[in-house]
Amino acid sequence: MAGSLKTRNQSAPSSFLLLARPFGYALCALIWLVLFLVVIGMSLVAFPLAFADMGPLRDSRGVANALADPSEGLAAIVVLLLLPLLWGGIFAFLLVATGAMAALSVMFIARALNGNYAGEKLSYSTNETDVMGGPSPGGVAMSLQPVRSTPVSDFLIRAYWAGWKPGVKLYLAASILGAGYLFTIAWVFWPAEGWFWQLLCLVISLGLAAWGAWRYKVAFVERGKASSQGDPGASSLPTASTQSITSSEK
Repeated sequence: MAGSLKTRNQSAPSSFLLLARPFGYALCALIWLVLFLVVIGMSLVAFPLAFADMGPLRDSRGVANALADPSEGLAAIVVLLLLPLLWGGIFAFLLVATGAMAALSVMFIARALNGNYAGEKLSYSTNETDVMGGPSPGGVAMSLQPVRSTPVSDFLIRAYWAGWKPGVKLYLAASILGAGYLFTIAWVFWPAEGWFWQLLCLVISLGLAAWGAWRYKVAFVERGKASSQGDPGASSLPTASTQSITSSEK
């Protein structure tokens, strides 16, 4: 499929780099895939596994203390209100960022093995001062940005920046997903009893999931459309200044 090559990185790599880069990208893919799976395990799997050995959530000591002591009950309410924001941050930052990096690494492995890319560099890095984790005085090297733009790489690089620089709209949409996840954990392990309450809770869970996914998609698409108007990561997307050439991508 057609692609565009960014002019600043058109110098051909050496023979050694041509031989070594598939292994380098494979190592990157392995590292980011492991990190992605760790984030999934800690954010999506750890909670259910922890509650599975506790018995009914309503009989837990924490719930009993919150019901008996007004101060602990107020603290529990505050925590419950903040947890969706925390899990939203995990979804918006960590899951998307690590997943995008893993996917980009796999894409670069395919490109490194494709002879059509032998005469060009595949990726480059930029120094960013405002990425996930807060501003850094010395900047952070943001690697694995594709030199050649294609529809696949454009989508992945937008996901890349959505993870590293998610923005308010993406974060709030992810917080809805976080609320849906936590609500589902709560009613499953409470547990909700009777078909009516189970059905009602299931509908609410699905509604939150659909609403959060829709809001995230809307924010993601809007951000892509605004990339040429100063959106974070816009410099990594195709612009009028790139030199268009034809390439095939497998």
